[in-house]
Amino acid sequence: MPRFTRWEAAPDEALREAEGWLRARLEVERAARGLAKAVEWSVEPGRREAGPAGGPQLAQRGFRILLVDGPTGTRRELPCFVAVEDIQDDEQQEVVIQVLGLWLDRVLEGA
Repeated sequence: MPRFTRWEAAPDEALREAEGWLRARLEVERAARGLAKAVEWSVEPGRREAGPAGGPQLAQRGFRILLVDGPTGTRRELPCFVAVEDIQDDEQQEVVIQVLGLWLDRVLEGA
């Protein structure tokens, strides 16, 4: 099971740029889906680690995204993780866009 650790250090320039791109992309998705402004995003910088216990771990720096119902502050517990490296790579950005779309389809299913 992947583990996520929130990034507590001050963000560097690459992290700030990646987060700006991600938030802008989420707003494009909001407009395309006609989502109300009351729907908010929780975008948390951090590190995702995955791998067998006691074995090698794959670690990626990126963002955990959760959908938040603005009026109640309720977070939907179906997160999406996007790696900083994928946002920075022009070819991978298209994949990130597709992943965000699929994630939103899934998380909004129960709305």
